[in-house]
Amino acid sequence: MVWIRRGKPGDKAAIARVHVDTWKYSYQGLVRQQFLESLSREKAVQTWQKIFAEKNPGQFIFVAEDQKEGIIGFISGGRSRDEESYCDAEIYALYIMPHWQGQGVGRKLMEKVKSFLKGQGLKSFYLWTLAAGKSRRFYENLGGKWIASKQEVIGEVEYPMVGYAWEIERAEE
Repeated sequence: MVWIRRGKPGDKAAIARVHVDTWKYSYQGLVRQQFLESLSREKAVQTWQKIFAEKNPGQFIFVAEDQKEGIIGFISGGRSRDEESYCDAEIYALYIMPHWQGQGVGRKLMEKVKSFLKGQGLKSFYLWTLAAGKSRRFYENLGGKWIASKQEVIGEVEYPMVGYAWEIERAEE
């Protein structure tokens, strides 16, 4: 059984494992192999340690945890980083261990974020993903609406990205 909970600083090593392992699997053949090989769990632990220490207003990290395997996925985000965006919040990262993909874990994490953002009084959120990535269908199936395209540098190479946005449904008053 998988449950979703708030991420905490003690999760940094497990989140780093999911982050690096999922990047190496999901972006194989989409980004330069040299860049994927340069990713390390040790560097990612340091990055996540800094993220937890920052305590930015509006920042969130939720993890998906399995009783046997521990943390198998995570989602993080916060206030929108794009000045041009009409959305209130942004998903910065959503990664699920490869053998757990397609089993509803990502959907559960997205629902948790929607509920969290709604509780904060926010109305919309968005994310960016590789234009050539398999995750596009996942986001479209969750109701994400294409909002924009851009180029982003990953490991010194520019890649086309696409943005998806969601409106957070309001409870009837």
